[in-house]
Amino acid sequence: MHRVAITGIGVFSPIGNNVKEVLQSLQEGRSGIVSIDKLGLAPPSHFLSTKIKDFLTKARQHAETKKLESTEIESLFRFLHEYLEREYLAKIKSPRVRYVGMVKNFSPEKYISVKDARKTDRFQQFALAASEVAKEDAGLGPEITSFYPSERIGVVAGSSMGGMITWEETYLRFLSQGIKRVSPYLMTKLPVDMAAGEISRVQGTNGPIECPVAACATGALVAGRAYEMIKRGTLDVVFATASEASLSHLGLSGFEVTRALSTKEYESPPKASRPFDRERSGFIMAEGGTCLLMENLEKASKRGARIYAEVIGFGNFADAYHPTQPNPDGKYAATAIRYALKDGRLNLDDVDYINAHGTSTPMNDKIETKAIKLVFGQDLANRIPVSSTKSLSGHLMGAAGLLEVAVCALALKYQFLPPTVNYEYPDPECDLADYVPNEAREANIHVALSNSFGFGGRDAVVALKKFE
Repeated sequence: MHRVAITGIGVFSPIGNNVKEVLQSLQEGRSGIVSIDKLGLAPPSHFLSTKIKDFLTKARQHAETKKLESTEIESLFRFLHEYLEREYLAKIKSPRVRYVGMVKNFSPEKYISVKDARKTDRFQQFALAASEVAKEDAGLGPEITSFYPSERIGVVAGSSMGGMITWEETYLRFLSQGIKRVSPYLMTKLPVDMAAGEISRVQGTNGPIECPVAACATGALVAGRAYEMIKRGTLDVVFATASEASLSHLGLSGFEVTRALSTKEYESPPKASRPFDRERSGFIMAEGGTCLLMENLEKASKRGARIYAEVIGFGNFADAYHPTQPNPDGKYAATAIRYALKDGRLNLDDVDYINAHGTSTPMNDKIETKAIKLVFGQDLANRIPVSSTKSLSGHLMGAAGLLEVAVCALALKYQFLPPTVNYEYPDPECDLADYVPNEAREANIHVALSNSFGFGGRDAVVALKKFE
C-alpha cells in the first residue's frame, strides 16, 4: 500500500478564493455569510412574462368596456394599480431565507478559456478553476503530464446537484420563449459528472474518471475515493474536486421547505450560522469549489513537493434510516468514524482535532455530538477539540466535505485549531467540553478527522495526519 499526500489546494469559497485567504479567515474567525440581497436573484422571468401579458389583457378589456376618454385616464391608472396589487404583488411571497454564503470576485476567465466559460455551468467553472489552481499550487504546472504519464493521473469530481442554475434559467426561458432559447450546451452543463469529464479534458488526463454523488457527504467521498486509488497503486496523482452552485430559486426553496435552512433574522449575517449553539436555527446554504491535488507521497517527496498533510484513513457507511433525517442514535456516523480510525491504524487517543459536519441544524449537531461520544466516550471526547467551520463558510452542500478536508490539512500544516464562531449559548444536548468557541488557537496537533453526514444517511469520515 502507498502513502497519500495532499500537495496542492485550489479553493473558491465564501471565506476566500485561495489558500492564503482561507487560512486568514480561519485564523481570524472571519465569516463569509452575507445577506441574501447580495445574491441579486431576479424574479423568475416566465412568471413575470405571464403576469404582464395577463395584466395588459385585463387593462385592454377594462378600457374597451369603459370607453375611457382622455379625461378618465386617472380611472385607468387606479384600476391598473389595484389589479397589480391584488393579482400580482399580493401573491408574491418574499423568500424567508435571509442569508447565504457566496463566492465573491470569481471570474472564471482568469482560470479557463472564454470558450470553456461560456459552455459550462457555474459548478463546473468552480471545479475547473480550483483544479487549475491546485495543480499550480502543487508545482505540477503548466502541464501535469510533464510530470506523470497521463494514464497515471485520475479525476474524482463530485457535486450533489450539478447544473441547477442552468436548469432553472433554461426552463424559465423555455416556458416564456420556447425551444429557440434552449442552449446547445444544455446537456453538457446539467449532468453532475460533467465537471469530472471537463477537468480530464482540460488537463489531458487519461486515468479513471469518477463522480461520487452523496448529498452533503459528496466531498468526503471524493477525498476517500482518490485516497483509495492512490493507496492501492492504481494511480499516482488525482484531481480530487467537489463543487456546488445551487443558490437559485429552486435550490433555496427546496431546502427551505424541508425546514433545514435558517430563516431566522439575526443582528448581522455573520451571526446566522451557529453550530452547536442553543440558538441555532438551520444551516446557511453556500456555494463554492475545492480541489485537492492528491499524490503518491513517495513520488511527491522525490520531486521535492510541499506537502500539506497525509491522508491516512477513510470510513463510509449508511444509516438506512430516513431520506433527510440522520439516525437519532448516531450509530453509523460513529461506525464511519471508527472505520476511518481503523483504516488509518489509529488509536482513539491519537486524535487531536475533529472538524465536525456541524451544520447548525438542531438535529445534526446533537446527533453528531452523540456519535462522537459513542466512539470516544465522554471523558476522551471532552478532551478532543471539535469545531465546525460551517460557522464561517456556511454549508457548501456537496462541496462542503472537501473544503473541510482542506481545512484539516491547513490546521495540521500550520498547527492551529479553527474556531466555531457564534458559540454563545451552550446547548445541553451538545455537551462536549471544547467546541473551540469563537476564536482559533494554536495547538500541537498530529491527527485530524473530517466528518461529513449527508441526506439519505450518508456517513463519511476522512482521517489526516501531519506530515513529518
